[in-house]
Amino acid sequence: MLRMRKLSPLLALVLLLASPVFAVSLGDELILSRLGDPVEIEIDVLQWEDMDLDRVQISAATREEYDLFELTWLPVLEDLDFNLVGPDLDGDVRVLISSREPLNEPFLELLLVLRWPGGSLRREYVLLFDPPGMPTALVPAPAP
Repeated sequence: MLRMRKLSPLLALVLLLASPVFAVSLGDELILSRLGDPVEIEIDVLQWEDMDLDRVQISAATREEYDLFELTWLPVLEDLDFNLVGPDLDGDVRVLISSREPLNEPFLELLLVLRWPGGSLRREYVLLFDPPGMPTALVPAPAP
């Protein structure tokens, strides 16, 4: 029994060192579409270098997960396409979220799920879509 206790911390250390630890994270959203347009959003994937990108899956959370996190699930979430794009020449990887149909909701709560062998990550985004014709940046008027 004493021998087993000495091996347990050693075994735990070996398993910890043998298991890959990923510090992957998701960056801020860049909304490229407006209200009434098909959805086009980019989100940076950060610290992805130790991951096999071919084995990564990206999607919106399930309706049950939305309920669990007390978020508003909308049917439009089923119409979104999620693609992992990159790395590009600068080494950047992005999630591209798009739709074929126009979005008529002024905002959308998106619970994004990134899955890979051995782990997963969830991040909530509140996406606000500007109405058509609204300037992208409001510049204050010069003082008289």
